[in-house]
Amino acid sequence: MDTKRIENFIFYDGIKEIVVDKTYDNWLTSLNYDDYSKAFIIVNHDKIKLFDTAKELKVGQNFDSKELEAISERYNLLLIDNERGLRCSTKSHFSERFYIIRENGFVVIYSLGGTKSFESIYLHGVWLS
Repeated sequence: MDTKRIENFIFYDGIKEIVVDKTYDNWLTSLNYDDYSKAFIIVNHDKIKLFDTAKELKVGQNFDSKELEAISERYNLLLIDNERGLRCSTKSHFSERFYIIRENGFVVIYSLGGTKSFESIYLHGVWLS
């Protein structure tokens, strides 16, 4: 099954809106949970909240190894198997947790990073599902 990547979308990080071209990799405007927990993406007038239905891309409650392998191939992710278990990642965001959202006919993949709490966000992309 082919996937069509969305070239441009709007990312709202809880404080400000940013127009994104394919990917986004930056610090969160606010480290306050009450702010960044309101984050969402707008694609074709559809609003996709980042934290409501996200599932971590690792083997466990939501995915088995075959499902993760298919997701990693389809969305250009690496499969990593280490002390944290089998999970999806990228070369540049190896230590971060990746999440997937499937909503309104779209797939969103992102990760959150930071040393003490969530400080940055990497939007790997948005695709039509």
